[in-house]
Amino acid sequence: MRRLWMTTLIMATLFANASRATADRANAREFARIGTVLAESGAPKEALRFFQQAIESDPDFAEVYELALPLWFETKQEARATAELERLTLRCPHCTFAWYALGALYRRAERYDLAILAYEAFLARRPKDPDAVFGYAMALVATKDDRAGVALERYVALESRPERMAYREQALRLIRAREAAKPNVDRLLRYLVPLRAWVLVFWPASDAGDDEAHGL
Repeated sequence: MRRLWMTTLIMATLFANASRATADRANAREFARIGTVLAESGAPKEALRFFQQAIESDPDFAEVYELALPLWFETKQEARATAELERLTLRCPHCTFAWYALGALYRRAERYDLAILAYEAFLARRPKDPDAVFGYAMALVATKDDRAGVALERYVALESRPERMAYREQALRLIRAREAAKPNVDRLLRYLVPLRAWVLVFWPASDAGDDEAHGL
C-alpha cells in the first residue's frame, strides 16, 4: 500500500512538473508575442519588459533572446545583454547567434580576450561568416595577436558586399600597415654585404682562423 502511495505521489509530481514546463513555454511565447508588437510599435523599453518576462518564464526559449538583442543595443543595456547571453550559452552551447553577439559585446567593452573566444566558438560553426571574421580579426589586432594578419586576409577574401566595402578597405589598410612594419630583409642584406667587406679589412680571415685555433 505504501509503495503504491509513493508511486502515485511521484507520478503526480512528474505530471505537475511537466504541466508547469509546458505552461512556462506557452507563457513565454505569449510574452514574446506582446513584446514583438510593442517593439514594432516603437516602444523598445516596454517591449524589453515583456521579453524579460519571457526569459524568466522559460530561460531555454532561445528565440526571445534574438528578439531582445537589438533592443538591448538600442537602449544601451549592453551589460544586461552580456549577462543574459552568457547564461544562455551555458544552457545552450549550440545557440550560434549568442556567441556572435557576445563577441561583439566583449569587443565593444574592450574585453578582447573574451571576444576572441566567443568569435572562435561562432566560427567553429560558421567559418565563412564575413562579419564574424572581421570582428575576430579586429579583436586579434587589438591584442597584437600574430594571427591577426591571417584573419584580416581571410576577411578580405570573403567580403564582397558593396555596403561593406569600407570595412574591407579598413582591413586592407591594416594588412598594408602590418607589412610595412615587418623588417625589410632585402634592405638588411644590402646593408650587411658592404659591412662584411669593411669587417674583412680590419679582421682578415687569417686572424679569424687564429681565433678559432685558440678556441674563440
